[in-house]
Order: sequence, then structure tokens, then C-alpha cells
Amino acid sequence: MSEQNSETSNIGQVVIEDLSITFKQPGRKTIIAVENANLVLEPGSFTALIGPSGCGKTTLLNAVAGFVPFNNGTIKIDKEPVIGINPEVGIVFQQYALFPWFTAIGNVEFALKRLGLEKT
Repeated sequence: MSEQNSETSNIGQVVIEDLSITFKQPGRKTIIAVENANLVLEPGSFTALIGPSGCGKTTLLNAVAGFVPFNNGTIKIDKEPVIGINPEVGIVFQQYALFPWFTAIGNVEFALKRLGLEKT
């Protein structure tokens, strides 16, 4: 594989290392939302975060998007650290942010069509 192909094949890689996120409200105990999370999401892969309500799935996704600060660890997208909201990163919200009459896949397909990407 050429050097250029090797570099472009990692576009979209997300690496989460030793990530911890806690929330503290004055006068209340600290809530551990995510503790020592490690995950590598490879380009082109499909990943689902599954767990009970309140286990940190949404908090983790919000941290990857740059919406939530984290206490420890690192998040990297394409080898660049996440330090806030990145306009180059696409987001699909859990609530009805697009079209409630579409299925989840229908909303994704719509976004891809808007970008001019066709099925292959």
C-alpha cells in the first residue's frame, strides 16, 4: 500500500483512551458518567453502544463530538485531539433532529444523498 493510501485509509478513525468523565454539583456527590473507557473505531466500521439508561452512552458520544469536557484520558479523531466542537465532524442527534417520519437509516441515507454520495 502506498504512503498516501495508508494515510487516507485512517480518515474517520476515532481513538478513545482511558477516558473518564465526572459531574459534580455543589452540595452533591460526584457522579461518574464514564470511567476508564477505551475504544478504537476504525474507518468504515459500524459500532453500536448498548447499555442501560444512565450508563454513559450519550455522555461518551457527546464527549467525542466535543460537547462535553472530560476529566482524564484522550479522544482523537484522525489522530487529532478533541478539544472542543469541531465543525468538520458530523453529528446525528438521538432526538428527532431531522425528519421524524424517516427511520434512523432513512435519516442517514438522506444526509448522505445531500452530500452527493450514492450507494456502492
